[in-house]
Amino acid sequence: MAIIMKTNTLDNKQIRFVLIRAMLTHVPFDGWTWEAMEQGAKDISFEKKKTSSSRIKIFKDLFKNGSIDFIDIFSEIIDLEVKENYDLIETKPEKVPEKIKKIIMIRLSLCQKYKEAVRSSIPLTAIPKNAKVSIKILYRTCNSMWRIAGDKST
Repeated sequence: MAIIMKTNTLDNKQIRFVLIRAMLTHVPFDGWTWEAMEQGAKDISFEKKKTSSSRIKIFKDLFKNGSIDFIDIFSEIIDLEVKENYDLIETKPEKVPEKIKKIIMIRLSLCQKYKEAVRSSIPLTAIPKNAKVSIKILYRTCNSMWRIAGDKST
């Protein structure tokens, strides 16, 4: 299924989400690279009238830090999917530890389909120059899990 998009019809966050989702099928082969991004963009006919180099320029404007930004958006997508899946559960656990366990299990289950993407993201998040973003990703995921479980503390 091809999605035809124009950058002026979606905001930048939506565009980043769509591009990362399209890119995910190429990450196991190309890693978190501009090539994987370009292949995913071709799959969804993103700015198909532009040349590859023009699209790469758009990508670099959207993802200024390259691969770590890809991983950041990917993690945010998974966080949102975890919330959606947890909300669909009819009988939710009563106690907070059980809720957290369920949320973690949902996240692990969702990550199964992106196993190679997750595997290849680990070395990139461990690079010292990416430490600040990596900690932000971890904090956002943990915070999201606690919020989903009903914790409102700050």
